[in-house]
Amino acid sequence: MTIINLEFPLQHGELPITELNLRRPLYRDVKGKKATDLADYSYSIELLSKLTQYPVSVFDNLDYGDMFKCIKVLNDFLPNSQKDIPPEQ
Repeated sequence: MTIINLEFPLQHGELPITELNLRRPLYRDVKGKKATDLADYSYSIELLSKLTQYPVSVFDNLDYGDMFKCIKVLNDFLPNSQKDIPPEQ
């Protein structure tokens, strides 16, 4: 389990979310995707949703800086040979 502390908390209903607990992705979480798909922000948010159990809609208000922290953690789950994925332009 990896914990990401959010600089700008999210809301899920009445509950503030100050940190995200991400489990390691399983094959079923990434089936049909390529490592380079992590550069697509929409896919990264979809994967965050799967790994945290929060709905995708919770991440609509994710701060841009916090989003990059999350993408870095997702990237760290990749094998070393696939870590140099440029962000979406």
